[in-house]
Amino acid sequence: MSAQPRDWCSPREAFGRLDATERVWSPPDPFGNPLAVSKFRAAVMQNAIALSVRGFKNTSEVGQEDLARLDLRSDSMNMWNARLCGRANLSTQDIAALTVLLPGALPGEEAIRVFISVAEGSVARPKFWDFPDTSKARPGR
Repeated sequence: MSAQPRDWCSPREAFGRLDATERVWSPPDPFGNPLAVSKFRAAVMQNAIALSVRGFKNTSEVGQEDLARLDLRSDSMNMWNARLCGRANLSTQDIAALTVLLPGALPGEEAIRVFISVAEGSVARPKFWDFPDTSKARPGR
C-alpha cells in the first residue's frame, strides 16, 4: 500500500507542516483491509506528532539542528527531517528520543484521537482548530 506516511494525505508536502493551508486525508475503507487502517492511523498519528514537535521547537527556539545534535544516533539530521516530513516512519525509538530530548513536545492522547477522527471523516474539523486537515471520507459514515 503506502510506502510513506505522507502518501495518505494531499498534498503530500503538507504532511507535518505547520504552515500548510490544506491537508486532505484519504482514509481506507474501515471495513476493508485492517492493516491499511492501522497504517493510515499510524500516519495520522505521526503527522500529529510532527506538528506538535515543530510547534514545540518554534516556541522553545529549539531548531532541528539542535534536535539532531542532542540525538546521538548516526545521521540524525536527515533522519529527523525524513520523519517529521513523513518520508519515513516514526519508530518507538524516535518517540523515546523525543520524550527524553524534548520533554513536553509530544501531543496528548486526546489531540491524536481528534486528528484520527477528522482524518477518517468520522467528525468534522472542530471550531477554532489550528489545522487545515479534512478527509475525503464523508463525516458520519
